Amino acid sequence: MIWGLTFPLQKVSVDFISPSLLIMIRFMIGSFAIFLIFPKRILSAKKDLILAGIFIGIFLFFGYYFQVVGVIYTSAINSSLITGLYVIISPLLAYVILRERLDLRVGIALILAFGGLVLITGFYQHMQLNLGDFLTVISAISYSFQVVFVDKYSKKFDPIALTFYQVLFVVPLSVLFIPALPVYASFNAWVYFSIFYLSLFATTGAILLQNLGQRGVDSATASMIFALEPVFGVFFSMLVLGESMGFNQVIGSILIIIAMFTVASRRNHME
Repeated sequence: MIWGLTFPLQKVSVDFISPSLLIMIRFMIGSFAIFLIFPKRILSAKKDLILAGIFIGIFLFFGYYFQVVGVIYTSAINSSLITGLYVIISPLLAYVILRERLDLRVGIALILAFGGLVLITGFYQHMQLNLGDFLTVISAISYSFQVVFVDKYSKKFDPIALTFYQVLFVVPLSVLFIPALPVYASFNAWVYFSIFYLSLFATTGAILLQNLGQRGVDSATASMIFALEPVFGVFFSMLVLGESMGFNQVIGSILIIIAMFTVASRRNHME
């Protein structure tokens, strides 16, 4: 739910502040907040944990970067639905990387998700994705790697310290990418609220909850819960921005959401 609200907030915020600058400030405040709460656990971290956090942080950065840049060129609704595809991609990566089981449901979900993606992006009309939708697909793939490696390392290392180092490493990567796009910043009440919410709730709070929660579940179970993110994203985009969907987008979003829950429910099915 927390992440669902970020889509309309980011959509408006990038009108006033450049993406890399927004991400840098967000994760700088977020990592500082985590350090204030858990300084001893962070400072006592060993080299292997720090390296694991940095490694996950690379995928976390590209997930956020391509999502925030992508939402400039597409709607917040499309951004939330396409980002949600990581729920389907994650089990495929978990099979390759973690050797977790796959079943027929994943194949069915991929077909449903592809059909939904074609409908919500209008791909069937022009046989190509617009820039925003394409960048958001890359974002979903990056998030998928992040989810899988959090699943792997959160069971091995302290999840609090792991969260801190992956969040912290997003900051220098953001600085590195600032020159990639025009730099602009106009701070107003909306931007201040967005930075506050994105930093403390969507970064510190939600990522801490993710790392803590994934210690006790596998990636399929985590995906079942993450499948609600685009549902909340669509809801908040309509509520906050007044966005709407045409008939094809409605059908496409239903297909994607069904696909996500089809994959997410496979753990109980296999048991």
